[in-house]
Order: sequence, then C-alpha cells, then structure tokens
Amino acid sequence: MNLLASLLLLVSALPADPPPAGIWQSDGYGMVWEFGPDGLETWEITTATCVRTARLAKGPPPPGAAAAFLDGVATAWIIRTGWTSSGLRAHSPGTMSDIRFRPIRSLPAACRTPTSNTIAGNFDVFERTVRENYAFFALRGLDWNAQVEAARRRLAGASAARDLYEALEQMVAPLEDLHTDVSAIDLKLRARHFRRSGGIIDPERYQALLAAPPRRYLTGPLESWCQNWIQYGDLADSVAYLRVMREYTYTPSGRFEDDSVALAAALDSIMPRIARRRALVLDVRLNGGGADAISMMIVSRLTDRSYPAFAKQGRNHPMDLARFTPLQHVTVHPAPGARFGGPVVLLTGARTLSAGEVLTLALIGRRPRVVRVGQPTQGIFADELVRQLPNGWHFQLSTERYFAPDGTNFERAGIPPDRVVPLFPESDQATGKDGALETALEMLARPRAPRKPSR
Repeated sequence: MNLLASLLLLVSALPADPPPAGIWQSDGYGMVWEFGPDGLETWEITTATCVRTARLAKGPPPPGAAAAFLDGVATAWIIRTGWTSSGLRAHSPGTMSDIRFRPIRSLPAACRTPTSNTIAGNFDVFERTVRENYAFFALRGLDWNAQVEAARRRLAGASAARDLYEALEQMVAPLEDLHTDVSAIDLKLRARHFRRSGGIIDPERYQALLAAPPRRYLTGPLESWCQNWIQYGDLADSVAYLRVMREYTYTPSGRFEDDSVALAAALDSIMPRIARRRALVLDVRLNGGGADAISMMIVSRLTDRSYPAFAKQGRNHPMDLARFTPLQHVTVHPAPGARFGGPVVLLTGARTLSAGEVLTLALIGRRPRVVRVGQPTQGIFADELVRQLPNGWHFQLSTERYFAPDGTNFERAGIPPDRVVPLFPESDQATGKDGALETALEMLARPRAPRKPSR
C-alpha cells in the first residue's frame, strides 16, 4: 500500500463530526431548520410569513460531510464537517457554494401559526419572499411596491386559484428573468420570462434545432452520451466539436450523484479524442442549464493549470437591497485524466442559460483565452431559490449574484461574444448553413504559408 492510500485509509477511519441538533437559521435565503434524531424539518420564512415545507430523512454522509439528508432517494443537503455550536455550512449537491446557518433558540414567531392557505396568505408569502430576497430590482428596473399594489387591486374579491396565478405571474413578468416564475402544479401552468432582446425563444423551433446538429460540417459520425445531451464529432483541419445542450438529467434518475458519474465516464471517452486534435469548438448555444458543478467538471478538462473561475454571494437582508453574504470564490482546477489546453472557440447565444452561462463565465479566466462567437447569453446565473406557497405551488427567484474574475456582473445583459454572429437566422436554417460555426472555423484556420515571389 502506498503512502497516499495509507493516509486516505487513516482519514476514513477517523470519527466524523456528529450531526448538529437544535434550530438553525440561514444567512440569507429565508430558511429555518430543525435537526432531530431521525432527520431534518424545514421552514421557509420571511419577516411576516412561515411555510412548513419538508421532512428530510437522514442518509449516509459522503466523505467530508458531518451529515446528509435525503429528499426521497436523492441527497438534498449535506452538512460540512467542522461545524460548531455557533455556526455550520450546508451544501446542496450540484452547486458551487455553501449556505451558512447560525443557531437560534426557538422557531420564529411567524412559524407558531403558519401562514394560511388563502388567497391573501399565498399572496403574502409570495410578495414578501420576493421583496426580501430578490437581488436585481434596480438592475432590472422594477418597482416592487407598485407591482404589489397593482396585484392587490386585481385580487380584490378574487377567489379562484387561476386569478391568483395570473396576478403573481404578472408581478414578475416585467423582470424578464427566467429564474423567477411561478409553477401552479394543479393548474398545470408555468410561464417563462425570457428577456425580450434575447432572440430565439419559440419552443417548437428550439426543439427542432436541438434535433439538428451541424452534421454537414463533420468529417465523421456524431456520437452522443448522457442521454444524448452531450455530443462529439470531428471537424476538418484537426478541429474537435463538442456540443453540450444541458447539464442535468444525464441519467434516468436525474440525481446529481448519478449524473456526475455519467459525465465523468463521457469525458473519459471524449477528452482523449479532443486531446489529439489541434483546436476545439465548444457549442453551448442551446444549453438549457442545470448544475454549476457539472459546468465545472467540463471546464476542468479544458485547462492544465488552476485559475479563478468566478465569485458569488446571496442577498441577506430583508430591507437593505445592498446587503449580501460574503463572497465565495470558485477556482478551476485541472481534473485527472485527459485534458485539452489548446485553442477553444465557444459558441453562445440567448439560449445559453443558467449553468450554461456559468460554464461560459468559468472559461473567461482560462489561458490561452477562449474566444466567444455568437450572441450574448441570457443573463441568469443564480442557483434559483425555490420556494413553496401554502397551497403547494412552487415559485423560484434569483437571490444570488455572480462575478467574473475582474468583478464584472453579467446579470440581465448576458456574457457578450467577441465576434457577433446571428443566432440560427432563418436564412441559415433554410440552407443548412451554420454561420457561427463557420466563423469559428475561420478563426481557427491554420495560417497560410506566404507565397514565394514569382521571378
């Protein structure tokens, strides 16, 4: 047994931290947790409302965790080791940050009588949660007080669930924030809010584009992994083509643990082929997002050295819009196995969403520099804060801001390309042409040898 194996065996034999007990409140994010002998009970709170949301069973803690709690069969939260009586860090698998909690003596007063399942009660939970947690009212130009008052007038005397849903959706629609919406499960309603300047948003057209990779440019077959969400093929002139269309449901279970294993296997197959090529075109124009940690797994195969990826923080004061948690810095580290450190052109567009944008963000600091071609990304980066209304509906909102290594926040505007090319224009679709891919290949073309002067 070598020294490293011996050390790992010794560490695994050490006693783990005991799981925490008692009642704890998060720094930002509006959560209160009570740890019991059999699991974890959770509440979602504002300064005036409280919704009891879940009972999570204990699960086997992974390495580096003091405890784990399951939502069904998937791990919902882990508690980091090293927690103390004054604070702990909780982590949701698939994210790239932790949430800090502090102990409190008892449940907040609002939780002694949970908010009622009435039109007024549901409205109050929604309005207060958005008011106290949303991070971008000023950036997106929305007067929340005006939205609330207008919605109250619309709901005066209303009793139908559909009226409530329409009022809540109209409140957040002007934000044009895909991470902020309402899901009325029983009504089968959910509206998504793309920014109006975002280009292609038609669902049928989007699905057609997903099913139509640029085969005419490939010199061989297009291979697929991870339930066809990752595709690889070879282009001319020793250029590789990698298409990443989403960063979740890589497996039937959809659990992050399973998806990350499937991705690792896919990259183990794909990266040796890319490593033999001269350059890479990475296509995330139709990337529907997913888990930030999946993005980082991909980026870690595209560098031979560590570098800063991004920093993030969450809003943490119910009244002060300028108050945020301390920055958490994320670093790209080269992954074991085959990697590619050569020239990369990244194709982006308004359908590059969420974790797809985090992947784009994490490549900004790479050297040699990644060149971006296409259109700006959608401009939504946060891990959504998913919340529940007393009637069982769910809603989500953006409560975190992400920063590039130089401090730039690309929320709303999206990450711009270095070379602007229209996103799948009708003229290209009619002819089978891919203007952005052609631009990438032109930029990656080998320099031509100068002609010898004629005598």
